[in-house]
Amino acid sequence: GSRPGLGAPSPMSRCPSVGGQCLLLLVLCARAAWAQLSSVCYASTGSFMTELSVVTSVAACLDLASTFTYMGIECPTASGFSCWRGNSIPGGATLLADSDCTGTPVDNGNCSGFPSGTYQLTYARTTFPLGGKARVSVYLAQDWVCPVGYKVSGIYCLECAAGKFSDSTDAASCTACPSGTFSSSAGSDGCELCDIGKYSTGSSTSCKSCAAGKTSYPQPGGIMCVACPKGTWSAAESTCQTCDAGKYSGSVGSTAESSCTACAAGAYSMTVGATSNSTCQQCGSGRYSTTAGASSSSTCVACGAGKYSGLAG
Repeated sequence: GSRPGLGAPSPMSRCPSVGGQCLLLLVLCARAAWAQLSSVCYASTGSFMTELSVVTSVAACLDLASTFTYMGIECPTASGFSCWRGNSIPGGATLLADSDCTGTPVDNGNCSGFPSGTYQLTYARTTFPLGGKARVSVYLAQDWVCPVGYKVSGIYCLECAAGKFSDSTDAASCTACPSGTFSSSAGSDGCELCDIGKYSTGSSTSCKSCAAGKTSYPQPGGIMCVACPKGTWSAAESTCQTCDAGKYSGSVGSTAESSCTACAAGAYSMTVGATSNSTCQQCGSGRYSTTAGASSSSTCVACGAGKYSGLAG
């Protein structure tokens, strides 16, 4: 069947012309809305198109017309309604106002299957005007596909909601964004990874922030927040930062750099991300340092002449 959708080839660029009239299938698309078919109205001229069948549903007519340029629906009877198909409109056909197929003009008469003035069927949320007596409602029956970001629903292309996506044409369904990803707008053809310091669960339209002292796991594309280990710290929405050399932290989930404790004067540490003061090395005998948080032994200087230090540090 024909399924128009936002992003499909423009019907205007493929609009056939008969007698100077452009037979344009109107494709009405809006975000989070249904695409919809509408028709043009012709006076019936006997054998209107090349193929004719009597069907009982619009779906059946759409299937029969899928390989043709045009589909025409004519007056219903007790046994069904005429489903015309063809690749051209007869040269003698008369283009009428839409109201001649949908309204109640005097010459429209009665169709045995429907009372006068109700020549329409509803299928998949679209109202299809029926031609009525000596009237044919004509539809462009070219094979439109649902683009990426949409799913097929009957003869419609339904836009995927935010938090979901489709990455192929004519998708049968929209797929939920997996944990660690999100899509913030409808009609997405994929999902974005959450930034470092943020996480998401499935079908998310945005990512949530990890609090200070925590970070996302994995990175990027976090599915949860985990506490920063010993020797590190973090602000909100960030990765865990290691304590500088010359400092240490024995706490889990530290929220600020100030949680990293400096090695005392007389000691130094070259270890980055140290988790205890055991990494703080004392200056050797005969040397001293007045610098707290030293990261190198070069801060340890020799005692001056006439002075000594018999203790480390």
